[in-house]
Amino acid sequence: MKKLLLFFFLYSLTFTVCSQTVVTLTLPDNCNKNVTGVENLINNNGFEITLSPNPNDGKFYLLVSAPQRINKAKICILDIKGKIVFDEYIYSNSNKYVKYFNIENLNKGIYVIFLQNTSYSITKKLIIK
Repeated sequence: MKKLLLFFFLYSLTFTVCSQTVVTLTLPDNCNKNVTGVENLINNNGFEITLSPNPNDGKFYLLVSAPQRINKAKICILDIKGKIVFDEYIYSNSNKYVKYFNIENLNKGIYVIFLQNTSYSITKKLIIK
């Protein structure tokens, strides 16, 4: 029974952020191989995050595009372990928002940007080289 539970756990790892399922990584049967798929489980309803450039050295622009006014939203940047390394609330009376980030103090690696308001939540992979 323990082997069966371990198999199901290792076969599909799910990361959880702010009590919401963000990404599912599907592993092959042989866990020594690379990840075979990444699936974004959150319906973004036409909302989009663009990072430019990505990968970057900790300096980048975040562009949020929405089909409606953004209002108040929370931005979180999480490391690969799920630890929040940056978070702040943003406000916009339009359907676009642009922010310049200078977070050179972060270690090189893969991060996740998580944006959420009352209508939507969306994630995007950030690579700092």
